[in-house]
Amino acid sequence: MYKITVKAVDAQASAVVSSLPNPGSADTYFHVSGATDLSHVYVLPYKHDTYYDMGFQTVFYTDDVDLSSLKPIFSTGQKVDIYSGHSGEGGVKQESGISEVDFSGGPVQYAAAAENGTALKNYWVTFVKKNTGGAKLFVNGINGEDGAKREVFLTSINSNADTHDIFIANVGDAQLTGLNAVLTDAVNIKLDPYWTVGGNNNDTLAAFNSTAWTSSYSELANVAKIRLLPDGEGEISGTLTISADGEEDVVITLTGNAGDPKLITDTIPEAVKYVPYAVQILHNNKYSWNTVTLEMISGSLPAGVILKPNGELYGVPKEAGTFTFMVKMTNSDNRFGISSATYTLEVKENTNINVDASTDNGYDVSKRVGIRIGNDDVVTVITDHEFITEGIISEFVGFWLNGELLTEGID
Repeated sequence: MYKITVKAVDAQASAVVSSLPNPGSADTYFHVSGATDLSHVYVLPYKHDTYYDMGFQTVFYTDDVDLSSLKPIFSTGQKVDIYSGHSGEGGVKQESGISEVDFSGGPVQYAAAAENGTALKNYWVTFVKKNTGGAKLFVNGINGEDGAKREVFLTSINSNADTHDIFIANVGDAQLTGLNAVLTDAVNIKLDPYWTVGGNNNDTLAAFNSTAWTSSYSELANVAKIRLLPDGEGEISGTLTISADGEEDVVITLTGNAGDPKLITDTIPEAVKYVPYAVQILHNNKYSWNTVTLEMISGSLPAGVILKPNGELYGVPKEAGTFTFMVKMTNSDNRFGISSATYTLEVKENTNINVDASTDNGYDVSKRVGIRIGNDDVVTVITDHEFITEGIISEFVGFWLNGELLTEGID
């Protein structure tokens, strides 16, 4: 994989580019490939565990080297500073192959600070030493401070939008048997029938005797993965239990979301000509770091009504009729897909019956502006008119005539 970084500087004219400050790179790339005293390592490939995208990197080794005094070897992006520290401590700047770190307590957090002083990405690095004295089950990405938990986002935010992979391994010097994975109380999630473990001929992992891939598997014989798939849309929950003979069960609490943020409004209510209208087109985005913007990309709205970027249809329709339009929802995080939907807004004529039907309970109009002609009120002469409505005076916000908000003392 080759990474190319292109840096651009905004300027009014090319002549002043050289005088502008360098904005710096936003690159936060960081990758651990081993440690100085290790000769036999296996670096967990990114494609085997979805948590790699979230910064979880794991290195396995068979050398007889103490976990408490490793000097990790890593590579970084352009002018990236790397810091590391245990929980509660401030991060100390790290140098590849020089800085000594204690991994005996589990994952160690690294922070990659970008040159621009703004971007930063956190990583959690785990070194796993071969266990002597029998088989030993290892499950990736669940050994942090929060315990056995997994956030599962079956969305486009992952490199593969429809799957979530969990890497498991036998890191012991004997064969691991009786391996099984069971998903219970599952909501909007299920086990992939192929990428899982359990049952005849699928419940054994070889001993961790080598870090070299085998020709038969194109992979280590002591590793496997469990894949989770979407089974609906919305909040994800469930419990994944991974077990093996002689091992304590690994019980993982699953949370997260299935499906990209999308528009969830199917239909919108009718409007009445000259009556103020406000309706919110809803979406299901629940990520504070993702800003949603809605825009109309085809069709038309009645004069006097607009679609705000937050999805609010707002205004006073000044014409009756049927208006069909398409709305596109985009996300500030462009890893999410685009959602679109077509809506039809029916604007009824401004008759007494239609106005009454759109009026809140307790605010009935008992005397209208205009001269009654059949079911319609029509103003034919400019003169004083009396308007009487029920309700609370403090909630009386304005008076519209033919769709125009009147200004007291002027109109």
